[in-house]
Amino acid sequence: MLSFLTSGPDYFPGWVSIVFSVCLALGIVHHLPCLIFGHGNTWFHAGHTAMALSMIYMFLSMSYYWNWLPAAWQMWFFIATSIAIAAYVLTTFIRGQAVNLLWILLLAQQAAMALHVVPHDGLERDRRLRSRVVVRHRDIRLGCEPLAG
Repeated sequence: MLSFLTSGPDYFPGWVSIVFSVCLALGIVHHLPCLIFGHGNTWFHAGHTAMALSMIYMFLSMSYYWNWLPAAWQMWFFIATSIAIAAYVLTTFIRGQAVNLLWILLLAQQAAMALHVVPHDGLERDRRLRSRVVVRHRDIRLGCEPLAG
């Protein structure tokens, strides 16, 4: 079997990332004519396209260890879009106009994406630091030299 299909963690092999990414790319292809030719609400289709692009990056980065796009950038993008969508839905509702359920679903989707891409680097660093402190404490208690570095 090709090595790029089996790279990545055991719970999420490369071939699964590729299958999910292709499915999401098909969703982007579905939304592109609406974005290009202005069918329907362009912002609605742009939100789905941004989500699909971010999910493709997320799936492929889990299997192929990509890190060229900081998670904080994605997180702030989806927080900003969630706030913008919430403001749009709220002002539409206050004006007494009907709010399409799809906007509520898009808001939930953007907020979920903001949670998906929360940077975990600090959490991982704290976990490693705590384990290092525990090991050093145990070594000192046993009368051993503390670990270097």
